[in-house]
Amino acid sequence: MKRFSQDFKNNLSQAISKAEEKTLCEIIPIITKKSHHYPLPESILIIFFSVIFILIYQFLLTYYFNQNEFIFFDSHENEIFLFKFLNYQILAGFCGALFGFLLSYIPQIERCLISKKEMQLMVESNAYRAFFEHKLHLTKNHSAMLIYFSLFERKIVILTDESLSKTIPAKLWDDLLLSTQEQVKEIGLEKALIELLEQSSNVLAHYFPRNDPKQNSENEHEDQVIFQN
Repeated sequence: MKRFSQDFKNNLSQAISKAEEKTLCEIIPIITKKSHHYPLPESILIIFFSVIFILIYQFLLTYYFNQNEFIFFDSHENEIFLFKFLNYQILAGFCGALFGFLLSYIPQIERCLISKKEMQLMVESNAYRAFFEHKLHLTKNHSAMLIYFSLFERKIVILTDESLSKTIPAKLWDDLLLSTQEQVKEIGLEKALIELLEQSSNVLAHYFPRNDPKQNSENEHEDQVIFQN
């Protein structure tokens, strides 16, 4: 998990508190490192570079033989050469596999080998799981909202409980998400999340306003971001 400064956490906690002052709803942001382990990119890179390294080895060996004349006097020398050839070829394949395996840990490369549809599906699936794991469906008025951000996939999902989903048009959240994803690129994660919290609270306050500061003052979830590995 990327390390976030204490100032970052404090600023988001203050933004959550400020947002919830406007509305009766509970707002819970979750930031996770990765929503799923994707085995396909790792397999592709391992196989691809194993084959490439073996082909390179065979090419260099052929080139070397073409530049030099070798005469084997008996079958024993042929057997020794064949044994060494196979061993070095296996070693080349192993080195290629290791190289591919290490490359699979580079996020930019791994993302290129995963479809956007699959990443979106995994982020949404993990967001639903988190919603129920943190018991957001059990709030008193069924008015919790989850803002789920997955760092690796660079995707944000907003989930709302029953009262909110029946009242607030889904298009409002879709438009807000598109705007936020652009802002993450332009102004950074912290400022984009704070802006998202503010805009979300404005939407929630329109449909579920807190007219009296003491009205339903019970805070069912702490005003802080949940970080998941």
